[in-house]
Amino acid sequence: MINFNVINNNINNVNAKTEVNAKAITDNSKRIDANSARISNNEKAINELKGHVGTQITNIENTITNKINE
Repeated sequence: MINFNVINNNINNVNAKTEVNAKAITDNSKRIDANSARISNNEKAINELKGHVGTQITNIENTITNKINE
């Protein structure tokens, strides 16, 4: 004899788990988007710092050269 209550309960459990997984996927997608934006911002900031560090090194070198030539 087929117990339809058991089958329906199993289907309901699968549906509930599917909904939880779908929500988790959505949440993870949002986190990925946020992290991608942060990574892009960090890359931009790093590149700006590289330029700043390069400028500072040039300024220090020029200061040393000027002191030597005084």
